[in-house]
Amino acid sequence: MSDSDTVQEDSGSSREAVSQVAVTAVPGSREPAASQAFSRIADSFRPEVASQQSCAVIGCGAIGRQVARFLAASGVGRLLLIDFDRISEENTATQGWPANKYGTYKTTQLARECKAINTTCAVEAYRCSFQPVHLCETTAVFVCVDSMETR
Repeated sequence: MSDSDTVQEDSGSSREAVSQVAVTAVPGSREPAASQAFSRIADSFRPEVASQQSCAVIGCGAIGRQVARFLAASGVGRLLLIDFDRISEENTATQGWPANKYGTYKTTQLARECKAINTTCAVEAYRCSFQPVHLCETTAVFVCVDSMETR
């Protein structure tokens, strides 16, 4: 992955608030060839179909984080991450966030992780509560919230 790879980020319902978050590869890492990256799931999951899918993950905590990472690893072409919350100390044990990420928006950090897993995935990070407009042109929605009232 090059330094020019980016993740779209939106802090609300205004599409004009989009900024770019730089994502860089881990030094010494080697990006696997597409055929190798998906070889273990090829018998039950078709990467060429996955790459055409657009998935939304609402809630990026304990469950949503793992769902998004799996979708990225499975070769999904577009991933929308929706959550208004920031990473905090109380998230460490249940959600697996590292302590050096406290204060970071969950969607921002998760977008970086997903982009590092699958550099070809278009990742959009929304730092807000769910809005129906987020579902435009999505083929699957994963609701991973802890409380519907707060989302």
